[in-house]
Order: sequence, then structure tokens, then C-alpha cells
Amino acid sequence: LIENHVRYTNSEFARNILANWETERSNFVFVIPNEFELMLNRIEKLEGEGQTHDDAELQAFYEHKDGKLDHLVQL
Repeated sequence: LIENHVRYTNSEFARNILANWETERSNFVFVIPNEFELMLNRIEKLEGEGQTHDDAELQAFYEHKDGKLDHLVQL
């Protein structure tokens, strides 16, 4: 994304970030919506219990749709 930004805007600021990437990368944070994180955690747990990834995704989706996901993730 930053490389594209430099390409399209010729931004000196973005160019400096890329030139010092090993230092600058610690200034970035990963942002994820709470519900998406709940889904990912539930899918991982279901896979750990032996379900395929596709089956775990589907079960997590239905649990979320039915309002059961919040309770199940806290267990």
C-alpha cells in the first residue's frame, strides 16, 4: 500500500517510511473488528477440535447468526 502511495503521489513522507521500514514497521498496528476476531478465534478452536476449515467457518457463521458466538468464545 505504501509503495502504491509513493507511486501515485510521489510522497516524500511515504518514501522515508519505506527507506526505514525495519524501524518504521513497529509504528503500524493491526486493526481488526471485534466480531471478525471472534469468528477467527472460534474457527481456530473448531479446527483444533477436528473440523475442516470450511466446516468450522460455517459453524462459526451460524453460531454468530444465532447469537451464540459471544458465549461460546468466552468458554
